[in-house]
Amino acid sequence: MSRLAEQLRQARNAARHRERRRRQLMGRALPNWRVRSRRRVLALLWLFGPLSLITMTLALEWGNPVLPWIYTPILVSWFPLGMILRVLTAASIDSSDSVLDERERQVRDSLTRVAFTVLLVCNFLLVVYLGQPDPGPLLVSKATVLLICSILLSTSVPTALLAWRMPDDDPEDFDETVPGAPTTGANGEGERNA
Repeated sequence: MSRLAEQLRQARNAARHRERRRRQLMGRALPNWRVRSRRRVLALLWLFGPLSLITMTLALEWGNPVLPWIYTPILVSWFPLGMILRVLTAASIDSSDSVLDERERQVRDSLTRVAFTVLLVCNFLLVVYLGQPDPGPLLVSKATVLLICSILLSTSVPTALLAWRMPDDDPEDFDETVPGAPTTGANGEGERNA
């Protein structure tokens, strides 16, 4: 039994080390984008995706053949924006407690509560929408799209708010090398820092 416990402890330590390393590398990526004004633009663009999908679902005629040509680019652009924001915030929202300090945990938890509130409001509005007296034949299809959009919106909120609130990074933080990060040596081949 102690051997199994030791293996579990080693696996947890290795996972914690990988997550710290990932956050450390993310914390140094895209240094030119680590200013508040650029992060705020990305956060607004990222939140625009689900909100525009919700608006179009409610406003446009469902049988419109142009609808997929509008939905698809918005959804396709939503995912890369999310990945960039995750890098710029060092994925603090989805990091485990073991790699976050007390302040980061408090920020993550408060933003998660905001996202939960957004999801509750979206679901309440969806229930109101489903309770229409004359539902029409495509009510379930529209409700499904609205539910997906509300989930996208609620998952976007914590990272977008964190990107909005974070201060600018110190440019001096990008001057030093990260231990273990690949670098280009004198011969042009990748090496690891000690």
